[in-house]
Amino acid sequence: MNVSVTPELERFVQSLVASGRYHSASEVFRAGLRLLEQAERRRLLETWLLEGVEGEEQGDLPDKLRDELRSGLQAKIVEGLDALERGDVVDGDAFFTDWRTRIESAAASADSATRKHG
Repeated sequence: MNVSVTPELERFVQSLVASGRYHSASEVFRAGLRLLEQAERRRLLETWLLEGVEGEEQGDLPDKLRDELRSGLQAKIVEGLDALERGDVVDGDAFFTDWRTRIESAAASADSATRKHG
């Protein structure tokens, strides 16, 4: 397989190899493809969770991916139930009030910074 990249990407790959972090350009590309594979798996999971996947479409999801999702969700459920038993909970209204305040504060700070530099 031959791959063409822009001069900028070629310099980037060469700099990673020169840094000693990777031994070859092939190693850099393999690492990049693994990251792309992970991103694609996350995208599939998000699609599955947000839009739902039914019937035949479920066959497009690798068994390993479905198993990882199920075990991850089960672990989160157990974690939540354990926290509930310990009394380690947050009032929902208080959480969303605090969250809204933080978002509004961050937005105000961003607006202020934009006006100063804009």
